[in-house]
Amino acid sequence: MIEILNKMIELLQRGETFAVASVLRAKGSPGRIGHKMIVRFDGSTIGTVGGGSVEEQVKADAMNALKKGEGIFKAYDLSQKSPTGIDSLCGGRQDMAIEIVPGRPHLLIMGAGHMGRSISDLCRLLDYGYSVVDDRAELTNRDDWDNAQGVFCSDPAEFLRTADVTPYTHLLIMNYTHQLDGESLQAALERFPGIIGMIGSTRKRDAIYKSLSDKLREKTSSVRCPVGLTSIPARSPAEIAVAILGEIIGDRYGA
Repeated sequence: MIEILNKMIELLQRGETFAVASVLRAKGSPGRIGHKMIVRFDGSTIGTVGGGSVEEQVKADAMNALKKGEGIFKAYDLSQKSPTGIDSLCGGRQDMAIEIVPGRPHLLIMGAGHMGRSISDLCRLLDYGYSVVDDRAELTNRDDWDNAQGVFCSDPAEFLRTADVTPYTHLLIMNYTHQLDGESLQAALERFPGIIGMIGSTRKRDAIYKSLSDKLREKTSSVRCPVGLTSIPARSPAEIAVAILGEIIGDRYGA
């Protein structure tokens, strides 16, 4: 149980959304009341709810629940005699709760200009984590960024190539030149594990994509550019920030 709780804390600190399956009732089954299993989006699990075929079915149901963003309660019949039962020699029944634990987003903002500032203002209101990277020393004073997890004065592409990027759930590329955006995107496609959003027009996007290698271009299907909800005709930095955070909220709850 301690291992499960520690792993849940670790995943929450990383902003990761995951499912927790818990045995609520058990009769003649290998699972015991209180047993828990964490199921992640990549299909990996921590803990056990009894093993065997029932655990595989619970895992599959948890994966579906993650995709829908909704928890479920389900009874698993382990009797071979039941037409709807799971093929198990153990027999019995397990009642399970599968809960979705939404992670806290942590945004990595490449660019400390007006857009980066507007994004950070909304992050404070939403209690989302954020960090800022910019190569301009005058814009990366730690005291100027309330509640930021990190403020880094660094070349953005170099930061993405060398820093530990696993804690961040979303990368927002909004530097002050198209060249920096292109360099940042190239570095991000090589190793950033989360969602990548880049501000700009489709014309800018296409020009940057043309400069990428064939290998990296194959990975651009996961890039959002223009980033943000297209249903919002945003123009000002604050409005664009609302569109971007609206999209991220949708990510969090599976919209």
